[in-house]
Amino acid sequence: MKKTLSLLGIMILTVGLVGAAYAGGPGCSKTAQAGCEKSAEMKTAATGGCPATAAKAAYAASFEKTHCEQTAKLASYHAMSEAAYANALAEKGCEESAAKAAYAYVKEQTGCDATACEATQHAVAQAAYTKCLAETGCEATAKAKYDATAKEVGQKMAQHLEQKGAEEKASS
Repeated sequence: MKKTLSLLGIMILTVGLVGAAYAGGPGCSKTAQAGCEKSAEMKTAATGGCPATAAKAAYAASFEKTHCEQTAKLASYHAMSEAAYANALAEKGCEESAAKAAYAYVKEQTGCDATACEATQHAVAQAAYTKCLAETGCEATAKAKYDATAKEVGQKMAQHLEQKGAEEKASS
């Protein structure tokens, strides 16, 4: 358990330090800047920090490394969802509520159900991977846990999109 918290703390501090450097960049509105900077300063080891700041940092790091905008966008959506998931999990203590909060946040930011589903799938699977790696110390076991969780969440998200599509069709 101590190993998990230490690893999580290091990851959060790293994202926070990198994110703080990018907070308030030209693409962020003044309202969002103020909220992100405050959130980045106030975060603790139990939270994921500001999802928008995490997304900016991930985008910048990925773009610098790959020089591919699509890869950088995907990295930013994943980081955004991971931070929103971690924040909600720390606040509510419920994985299902955390997944819903991550989905809602990414959907609000991107306007795209498919992007929100994929990012949420990653965030939940990444949390399972991190927890498993900390508990077992085995990369292969953690990767298998990520894959199994991603598959399970992916199926739930596909059902969600189908249901939403059916509801939209019925209302029109």
